[in-house]
Amino acid sequence: MKTKGLVFEAERSLVEPDELYDMSRYGHTCTTTGATWVKEPSGLWVQSYDGDDDYIDLGTPTEMQGFPITILAWIKRGAVGAGHTIFGAEANGMAFYFRAANNLGFGKVALSEETGLGTITDTTRYYLVVVTYDGTNAIFYINGSLDRSRAYGDPTFVSTQKAWGIRIDTLVDDMNGFMALEKVYNYVLSATQIRKIFDAERDFFGV
Repeated sequence: MKTKGLVFEAERSLVEPDELYDMSRYGHTCTTTGATWVKEPSGLWVQSYDGDDDYIDLGTPTEMQGFPITILAWIKRGAVGAGHTIFGAEANGMAFYFRAANNLGFGKVALSEETGLGTITDTTRYYLVVVTYDGTNAIFYINGSLDRSRAYGDPTFVSTQKAWGIRIDTLVDDMNGFMALEKVYNYVLSATQIRKIFDAERDFFGV
C-alpha cells in the first residue's frame, strides 16, 4: 500500500540498481547523469556523486513544486566548505542544499533563503537531513532532532525542473558525496514522524 502524501520515495535497493526508481504512487521517472552506485556494509546501494555534474533529473513534477512540503535524504558528505545541492531546481524554484558555511539552506533559487543552524563537516558518517515548509516556517532537522525553525514567508516558488544533486538549469552546486533513501511529502511531517524515520533507517548507515 502506498503512503498517502508521499510524492517521492527512492527505492530501498539491496541489489545493484540500473536507475533510481520512485516507489511512491506517482512513479516519477528519474534519469541519472554521472552518478554511480556504491554498496554499503548493510547491503544497501546508495548514490555516489563526485561533485562534477552528477545528478538525477526528475523532470518537472507537479507534486514537488509548492507547499506544504517535507524533503529528506540520508547524506554522507564527500567535501565541505562549498555549496552542495540536495534537492535542486532552476532559478526561482524550490531547493534544499548545503551552504558553503556547511549548514543547511532552503529557499527560492537565486532569490531568497532560510538557513539551518548546525553544521555538518564530518565526511565519515551519514546524516539524515530534513526540511519542512508550510508557507510560514522552514524547519530543519538533523538526525531526527530539531536543528532550527525560521519564519519564512511565501516567496512564490515558480514551477521548474527538479533534480537530486544539482541546480539543474546551470549545473552548479553539485553534490559531492553519497545520498540515499530520498523522500518528498506533500505535507509537513511532525518532529515525532521524522524521528521515527530516523530510527527506522539508521541501521542501514551504521548511525
